[in-house]
Amino acid sequence: MPRGLALRFARNAAYIVFGRIWSILLWVALTPFILHQLGPERFGVWSLLFLLSSYFLTFDLGLGPSVVKFTAQYAMAGELDRLRDTLAGITRLYLFLGALWVAAIVAIHPLLLAWLKITPPYREEVRFAILVSAVVFAFANLVSVGMGILNGLQRMGTQNAVLVGASLPQIVILVAGLKAGYGLYAVVASTAVYWAVAALAILYALGKMAPSLSWPSVHLPKGGSPWLRFSSTIQASNVIAMAQQQVDKILLVIWAGVRAVTHFELGFRVANAVQSLPTLALIPLLPTFAELEVSGDRDRFRRLSRRGTGLLAAFAFALASGAIPAAPLLIRAWVGPGYGTAAGLAQWLLAGLALNLCTGVATSAGRAAGRPGLEILPGLIALTVHVVASAILIGRYGPLGVGPAFFAAMVVWAVLFLLRFSAAFEIPPGRMLAAAFAVPGLAVGPAIACGAFVVARWPEAWVTSRVAALAGAAAGGTAGAAVFALLSWILRRIPPLRGLAAAEPARGPIPS
Repeated sequence: MPRGLALRFARNAAYIVFGRIWSILLWVALTPFILHQLGPERFGVWSLLFLLSSYFLTFDLGLGPSVVKFTAQYAMAGELDRLRDTLAGITRLYLFLGALWVAAIVAIHPLLLAWLKITPPYREEVRFAILVSAVVFAFANLVSVGMGILNGLQRMGTQNAVLVGASLPQIVILVAGLKAGYGLYAVVASTAVYWAVAALAILYALGKMAPSLSWPSVHLPKGGSPWLRFSSTIQASNVIAMAQQQVDKILLVIWAGVRAVTHFELGFRVANAVQSLPTLALIPLLPTFAELEVSGDRDRFRRLSRRGTGLLAAFAFALASGAIPAAPLLIRAWVGPGYGTAAGLAQWLLAGLALNLCTGVATSAGRAAGRPGLEILPGLIALTVHVVASAILIGRYGPLGVGPAFFAAMVVWAVLFLLRFSAAFEIPPGRMLAAAFAVPGLAVGPAIACGAFVVARWPEAWVTSRVAALAGAAAGGTAGAAVFALLSWILRRIPPLRGLAAAEPARGPIPS
């Protein structure tokens, strides 16, 4: 990667990571308070409201990544008319989807209330939350077009400032409203304010830095819509990815009740918070790969794909080596005792998300090259494994059974997708997998075991204190990560493994 491109990518990644750290710290601090104020039942409803928002954000016909890709592509090529037409078409489609979404929620919300089995004192509050959240999330989807434009223009610093700034009034309204006893009314109001402030800030920023885009606009394009095919394929991939992360909530509601979702949600929030920092750091890769694609730098495109996957795998496994042993004490310090199932789920989910993280570079490269269809078949096979395994394991082990089911699905997904990607871009598939996973795969098991040993030896009397529990989590996590680093350093000096790191991809044009 050229030095200027690398520096820009690093700067953009740092902006995004900073924003995510802010979000993590914010919700780590607020979640125990929210759980206490709402109680398990309404907290579970809050979780499911975000599930509904995930459905809507997922069923956006793949428009989000299209905004980023085509903004980066057309802006670099100087094709502003095509960019304006693309953004207008996407905005128009978002408006239609939003109206359809709100109408659907209004029509089915009585069924949702019956399905959730909400107790009578909370029915009207939950009804309000469902209906108003539908409008808020429809508006949020429209605002996401503006955020995608900022991403495509590689203005992550501006985007980060917008989102952090919008969270400040959200915090004030949420805390004040919950303290006053408004429950889900306060949660919904704070979310609405967040997106309203973000929308105003994005409009101001784009008006200053890219006035020629004239966004928002819904004019009819003069030519065709090349983004439609790309978007529809992304849509299919997003549906599969969303199902992988959310299907267990539905299965748990059916077989274990809405309260079981709380354990899953707590475990998932810990796992997702740990893995989200490196995941978000990958966001600038899509416009970066798109820039390489437009420039025709094919060899560098391949090298970045292969080497990036290897570095990402090492980082993901190192993160898992520290986070998996630490998870039980993190849960204990966060929400207190009585959430052992959530702790166990967090460990399995961390392992699965680490494997999913390993595909991040290849996913960005494939999408930037216009090949998102490579994700579909591996994703469908992995989802099938996930549903079948969850159906079996929930009946045998209760809510904890969804953890190993998720992990098994991620193993299938990561291996099949990377094999398919490397074959499509003429990178030797076996060589790429071995270079990425041989050393981390050998080091991660002993590292997790060492970290778990330290956590198990942490005095039980100490974990009654939140600070002491966090100290135990830090000790176990540090031990696991240190052992992983040491073993990786040793293994990379063994000649066969050192040779894998030197493997170079094939050269030649990228297949269309």
